[in-house]
Formats: sequence, structure tokens, C-alpha cells
Amino acid sequence: MKSTQSNQCGSTVGNTVPGRGKRSENFDWPNFSPSSFNIETDFRKWKNESIEYWKKVSSNLNGDLLNDEKLKMNEMGLTLNSHLKPKDGHLPIWLRVFKRRTPLDISLAAICKIDDISDTILYVTVDGGDFDPVFEELEKVTCVKVKIYFHPILSDLKNLGLGERNLDNSLTLNSHYVYGMYLLTQKLNYPYVITIEDDLEASPDFYRYHYSLYHLVYGKNATYYDSKKIFAIAAFAHGPHIDCNFIVAKLSNDYTSKCGMASVHQLIEENYFPGWGSGIAKEIFLEYWRDWRFNGYIYDYGLSQLRTGDSGSPRYTLVPCSTRVRTIANNGVNGGNSGGWGTQIHHFPSWNQKPSDRVYYVDRRDGVVHADVKGKIMYNKLV
Repeated sequence: MKSTQSNQCGSTVGNTVPGRGKRSENFDWPNFSPSSFNIETDFRKWKNESIEYWKKVSSNLNGDLLNDEKLKMNEMGLTLNSHLKPKDGHLPIWLRVFKRRTPLDISLAAICKIDDISDTILYVTVDGGDFDPVFEELEKVTCVKVKIYFHPILSDLKNLGLGERNLDNSLTLNSHYVYGMYLLTQKLNYPYVITIEDDLEASPDFYRYHYSLYHLVYGKNATYYDSKKIFAIAAFAHGPHIDCNFIVAKLSNDYTSKCGMASVHQLIEENYFPGWGSGIAKEIFLEYWRDWRFNGYIYDYGLSQLRTGDSGSPRYTLVPCSTRVRTIANNGVNGGNSGGWGTQIHHFPSWNQKPSDRVYYVDRRDGVVHADVKGKIMYNKLV
């Protein structure tokens, strides 16, 4: 375990990049797909009635032909479990998928074990072609309302003035990321987006964790000492401070540590962005998305360069000591992934308190302890 901690610490510190300024001017997304959201089509029924068409578009189609069919299907508002009614004021969970049946099946099974999952909507955006296996897994989901959209990358890049860029993996991944964030924050007007990927397994506490912290940090009655300092709310316990001090405590479920897997209430302001399972507020995305769309890397390299606020002071990510997602070993577009130390976490601690009753402790980067204590946020110092 100590070897794991040493390796992870060195790697994370090495990937910490200084911030850079943002461009604050507005930039609309022309000809965004879909153009409207007034139609809702039951996917299972539609597929059964259009089976020959589905076979044609879901396998062995690519290029402009595939892109054109994605644009058409986006206008249909394909939906699963439309009888389920999410609660008013819910926050969306957004799942990005690409071709793989596995580990998507594991990820979806975990999603259906999330506390209060029927209170929200699971938005799924589909990249690439040959997606019939993906939909076979999605059709098994009955626990939550699911809205499905296709990422039409060719028309997206053209509409954003990026049509001449080389279509490599990093640009494809980043384009998909900004597509989903724009869809949910600009077109559907959500104030905050909870992200998940098809190779991540969420904890049962995943939705309650994000819901409570959104309201404590960004909501109308937020009690955080300075919400503008927070770039994102992470779900994965990762960053220079955590990796260089607390990985052993996380892996061993050490109840004596102030920052271990059992510390469900403890957060750290990290000068880093561990993107897996993170939540991002609408205002933050709008500040950076004009630059974000050009960036070739979603997480460690690209976003770490975008974390400078209006005054030039750094922003931080609120990172949990008790991880709310773990990685699933798999093979993806970037090759094999053993899952790293995250796969060594064999179970998630439980925290049954409702979001409105939770108290969080935060290790502030400015070193201030027990200052401005109010509401459900308190401050402490770990090391």
C-alpha cells in the first residue's frame, strides 16, 4: 500500500499545472442538436415498431451518414421509463457511453443502487456508432427515468468552427464532454450537472452527496465561506494532498484517520481536478466553456489550466476523503486500464443521513480553522 501511495503521490503532483486566465465573453452554440425538447418518445416501443431502421443505424454505419441519423434521432426525445416522475428541483446525473457493453453493465447496476435515484433523471449521451449493445444494457434499466441523446460530433465540430481539426481521441472525448455540459446547462437549464462515465461505479451515496453539497456550496441558501473559490465538487478521492498523505488510510478503511474511506463527512480543497464523477455548476461551465471546447484534454491537463478566477487567485476542487466512485478495470479507446488503486476499494461506507441533515468538515487551503462557521459547513485542519 505504501508503494501505491508513493507512486500515486508523485504522479499527481507531477500533473499539477498552474492556472491560466479565462475568456469571459459569451459564445453561443449554433445549430445545436436537438433543436427542441418538446417531444418524448418511448424508446422500447419505438424500437419495436422500427426494428429494421434501428438495425441499419445502430450497426456498421459511420461518417456523415451516421451523423445525419443521430441528428434525426435527437429530435425524437428518446426516453426510457417515462412513467417515473422526478422530484421538482432534482439535479441531473449525466452518463457518457461509447460502444462498450462491459463495464457499462456494472456501471448501470450501481446506478440503480443509488439512494433516491428515482428522484432524478439519468441523461445518457452516446458517442460513436455500433451502439446496439449499449442500448441492450440501457433497456434493462427500470429504476430511473432515462433521456437519451446522440453526440453528433461531425456537425458539432463544424458548428463550433473546429471542422478542420484532426479528429483524434482526445478531441473526440472533449467534444463529447462539452456537448453534454452545454445540453444540460444551456438547453435544459440545470444549475448543476452530476457526471458519471461508463467505466465508473457509483456509491449508493452518490446522488445525496452531490445534492447536499450543491445546495451548501452553490445553492440559494449556500453557507460555504466563499463559493467562488470552488471550481467543482469531486466524487473521486484524488489529488496531491490526499494522494501524498491518505491513500493508505483510504485503502485500509482506517477509522482512526481523519481522511480515510470511513470519513464520509470530510472534504479537502485540492489544487487539482479529479474529474471522475464530479459535479460542475452552470456558472463555472459558462465561464470556461469557450476555452474548454478547444482543449484536447478533459481533466488533469486541460482543466487544471483553467482554474484561475476573476481576481487571479486559484480555484479549488472540493474532494471527498471517502470516495463516491471507483474505477472499473476495462479496455477503452486509450487502451487497457487496470483501474489503478481505485479498484482496490472493495466497498463503500454508508451514510444514511438525508441531505438536509448533513454536516461536512472542510480542510481549507488557506489554513483557516473554525472560521465563519454557519449552517452545515465546518472547517478543520488535517495535517
